This record gives sequence, structure tokens and C-alpha cells, in this order.
Amino acid sequence: STQGRAFWVVDDISPLRQYMPEHETAAAHLYDPSKAYRLTPTKGRNGGGESFAPSAPNGAVLYYALADEVDLEEQGLKIEILDGSGNVIRTLKSDKEKGVEGGGANASVAIPAETGINRFTWDLRRDPMTSVDYGFLFGAARNDDAIQGYTVAPGNYGVLLTYGDVVQKSTVEVQWDPINTYDDQAIQAQQQFLSNTFSMLDAIYKRVESLQKIQKQVDLRKSIAKDMDDEALAERADALLEKLKYWQESVTTPNRGNGQDVLNIEPKLDAFLTILYGEGNSAVLGITQGQWDRLGDLEPGWNAAMQSWDTLVDTDVAEYSRSAGPAVVVPAWD
Repeated sequence: STQGRAFWVVDDISPLRQYMPEHETAAAHLYDPSKAYRLTPTKGRNGGGESFAPSAPNGAVLYYALADEVDLEEQGLKIEILDGSGNVIRTLKSDKEKGVEGGGANASVAIPAETGINRFTWDLRRDPMTSVDYGFLFGAARNDDAIQGYTVAPGNYGVLLTYGDVVQKSTVEVQWDPINTYDDQAIQAQQQFLSNTFSMLDAIYKRVESLQKIQKQVDLRKSIAKDMDDEALAERADALLEKLKYWQESVTTPNRGNGQDVLNIEPKLDAFLTILYGEGNSAVLGITQGQWDRLGDLEPGWNAAMQSWDTLVDTDVAEYSRSAGPAVVVPAWD
């Protein structure tokens, strides 16, 4: 039969080649990863069943071994990806809610931490943006509250595994899809474009995260003021809450329910930047002049939003704190 004349292809046996008996008793061991390729997205063949094998992982496959059962309540497992300068660009962790099997995907993925050999595929992306508490975040994967980081350029990247007192390091080489040709200038231009749009979007969401924490503090004080029949203090809280809401709804779309709500809710600055960011990350032939021009069109609005935020915090929140005491805590970020 056809199946009887079939043959198996094992795509990666690097752990088998590197295996040593002492790996079985070591608390943790990180195997040297094989070369990884940033593949060009393509549509697969239709069909399924036993005759169809899954596609190769689009990313760097990381293998590591753990000798003992992991108690995620006591300690977790962490893998960090480092760029050529030694900066951490992606942090991947186990999650006690998802268990030792790990799971999830995109920005909320958790690495496995099972006894024996574990396999995890780094999707070649940097850390995601700041998460925000929106029912639906345009540009984020389904059920995620943060937009994914952008895909890295070719090069050598450090892989750092930390488990308790055990720290192991290796290196993975990332190359472009061999079926495409790229020049270094186009690659660097794409990375710069993505870095710019990522930074602008992340700055917005850092402020949204801070804004939501300020709102909770002011809401609580408003409730206390009402219980004390202090109408003046409650009105000052309402005035500040309205200004916070105005900034949020001027820059973002917190009430979007799904990807089609653009028909009902006017897109704001974050949506326009998200579209540019997504297009830039999927660009195969490089960033166009039109994309650079559009980013330039959005920069004045972004600068104005950052300035209005500073005024909101330094003036309105500060004045409310002086009158309502104790001071409202404005969360800081890196």
C-alpha cells in the first residue's frame, strides 16, 4: 500500500546528538539549538489526516531537560533571549495557571516545565507591548491583552535558561528564508521602522495602563466622598475622571468590541499605528516610502498626545491630589 511504502523524516535530532548520561541527573540542561529560519508565510495544501505532516516550526526550536518534577508554586522556569549586545529582548516563563505542560500562544504563551526533555519554539519575536485591560485590543491575537513584539532580524541570539540556581546559556543563529533574497540595508530599515512604531504604540499603552490604575484610585475616593456626603470632593473626582476618559478615548478605542467595530467606532491614533506596525512586520520586500510617510503623518498627533498626558498628570492629577489627599499614585514604567 501507499502507507507501507512511506518513510519517516525526523526534522531535528540535535538533543540526541548532544546527549550525555549526566543530563538525566542535572537539575536542568539546555541543548544547543539548531539553526532557525524566518520563513515566508505561505498557504499550505488543503487536506489532512495521516497523509499530511505538520509544517516545520516557524521559529527557533529550543530543547531543555529537567531532572525532577517541577513545583511551579515554589519556583518557575525562565528562558531569556538576548541580542548581540547582551540585552534581553524576550522573556519566556512557565505559568502555574497553565501547569507544567505550558501552553497558550502569542503574547500569553507559557513554556513547558515537565520532567525529562521539553521542546518549545521561540517565534523569533521580541517581548510584547504593555498589556491593557480592554475587552478587545485591536492588533492583539485572540484572547490576548497585549500586541506581540516584532520579528527579529537575522543574526546570532543568546538563549539563557534559569531554573533555581541553575543558569545555562547557548546561542541560536537566525537566518532568512532561503527562497528569498534580502539586503542588509533593507533589513535594518525594516527593524528601525518596527522599532519606531513599537515604541510609539507601547508608550500609548503604558499610559493607558497607568490611567486605568489612576481611575481605580479616584473611583474609590469618589465612593468614600459620597459615603461622607462630601459633594464637592465627589464632583472633583468626577471632573478628573472625565478628563482621564477624554484622553483615553481621544488616543485609543477602548470600547471596540471586535475587529469589525471600525464600522461603528472611529479609529484613533493607536489603530492607525497598529496597522502600520502589522504591515511592517509582515513586509517581505521591505518598508515602502509610503509607509515611512504615513508614520511621519502620525508623529505630530503622537507628540501632542504625549504632551497632553504630561499636562494631565502634572496639573490635573496633581491638583486633585492636593485637594483630596493622600496623593494619587501615578504608576511608573521602565
